[in-house]
Amino acid sequence: MPIDDLSITVVAPEHIDDIARVGPIDREEVRARIERGDTCYGAWRRGELAHFSWVQTRGKHEIGPAGITVPIGSSSFWIYNCRTHDAHRGAGIYTRTLARIASDAFAGGMKTGWIYTTASNVASQRGILKAGFVQRDTLRALHIGRRYLNFDAFTKP
Repeated sequence: MPIDDLSITVVAPEHIDDIARVGPIDREEVRARIERGDTCYGAWRRGELAHFSWVQTRGKHEIGPAGITVPIGSSSFWIYNCRTHDAHRGAGIYTRTLARIASDAFAGGMKTGWIYTTASNVASQRGILKAGFVQRDTLRALHIGRRYLNFDAFTKP
């Protein structure tokens, strides 16, 4: 299904204000991501940013809702913090952006791509599967106040 006037590109750091119009962001966190070397992909539709997804290729990646941090392998990438503006939901932009990120990453020599969502985010789960990802695992955590604690740490001897 074609999407009219859709352009998926890497978002330049000077477009932080465009990212903020898609959804709430912490500008300092965005700056830290850029300094770490993370890339933000954006889907532009009808001249405005409709979606963004972040990609991390080095360091350690925190999966907050699972209460864990994982090291990133030398030929792996993690897609995280994806958001589609409310006005553009349901058009398949998320799926197209994920597919573009994976295509670019694999063309650049990456071997493994990772993405995750919460159990309740069924729309994201569908988009992830449509983009060609497969479910590998289910992670669980205890949510206490503002913290997530890895559930497996409490259930394994």
